[in-house]
Amino acid sequence: MKAHAELKNLLKGKKIQAFVKDMCLHAYPWTERIPVEYLEYKIFEEFRLRESTGEKTRIGLDKKLQVIPDVILFIKPGYRALNQGHCFTIALEIKEFKEDLMRDEKLWKYVGWTDFFFIAVPDDLTQYAFEKIVEVNNEHPETLSKIGVLGLETGELYSHPQRSEVSIEKQNLVLQNAVYNYAFKDAKTIFFTPEELPTPVALTGKNMVEEDAKNNPQQNCKLKNSDTLQYEERQNNLQENCTLRKGGYKQLSNEEKAARKAAFLARQEFREKRAVELAEKSTVLNEDIRQRLMAQPPKAQEVFWKIRESKNGKQLQDIVSELDYSQRTAAYGLASLTSAGLIKRDGSRKTGAYTVTDVAACNTTCATCSIALQCKDYKPV
Repeated sequence: MKAHAELKNLLKGKKIQAFVKDMCLHAYPWTERIPVEYLEYKIFEEFRLRESTGEKTRIGLDKKLQVIPDVILFIKPGYRALNQGHCFTIALEIKEFKEDLMRDEKLWKYVGWTDFFFIAVPDDLTQYAFEKIVEVNNEHPETLSKIGVLGLETGELYSHPQRSEVSIEKQNLVLQNAVYNYAFKDAKTIFFTPEELPTPVALTGKNMVEEDAKNNPQQNCKLKNSDTLQYEERQNNLQENCTLRKGGYKQLSNEEKAARKAAFLARQEFREKRAVELAEKSTVLNEDIRQRLMAQPPKAQEVFWKIRESKNGKQLQDIVSELDYSQRTAAYGLASLTSAGLIKRDGSRKTGAYTVTDVAACNTTCATCSIALQCKDYKPV
């Protein structure tokens, strides 16, 4: 088993570049067209995040909840990503021992601070990582499908988590931490000592005018009056701007608010019902495949079942027409499922169809034994 510091060093190798490429493709499918050298990322270690708990310390200060993920990656997929708002963050919690992984009770606290969260382990601990994720999901349902597993030694993504909805407050705290704790480390420190005497200034034409102004109080009063008038004009303009801005907002009627609320509740009910149906379908799969599939977004899961239930596989256009998805959504689902090892493409890129992998085609039982076998002689019930 590699030491904790040595596992962190693996993040600086070429394996992590493949991980960044896969995550860019997972977050934005169009990054498939961007060369690897244009995908920029920055690694921060021991990133300290503090959130207010609403409580006070003994001396009256705000009590903070401190969350310290081992690594946070800031990823910029392309040179235009910053202007277009496509940059995203990933938090990694590194575990080198099984005992340390299984008794960690704070993994759920890392979810929601960054766009994605992974448990990074040596590749021989991935099964225990999946078991820990199931345990965390049972205790904290809000983390369901939002924790991924990364193999540090190979850079392989064993599961793709869903993107978390990070609040504006937490986004600002993460960026503030990056600026104050890291950017200022490279700046030169400037010390001011009160013992230093002021440097004598030679009298110039400008200084002589200032001295004359000090000695002429009437002129000073006139200057102040003119400054006051300019200040009052700026204040009046500011009030006019505020008045115009307030009048520009659209006020919704009670009927429109009720209609929006009803539509939101209907969408929420549909999502919950779809999640239950997909969870029931996944019970026929073995545990490893089921965990990989449940880590996918609901639309990607529907693409998987549409492919699995077909005899000859499905092409991209078939999925778009049958599920009524946009081409971008269907392509994203296919890319995500392929990266997770759940589907594969048979044939060429233009004419080939997507089919499920041999492992994903197995059910939990077969005609001859009580476990799902990954063998050629497998016979489904």
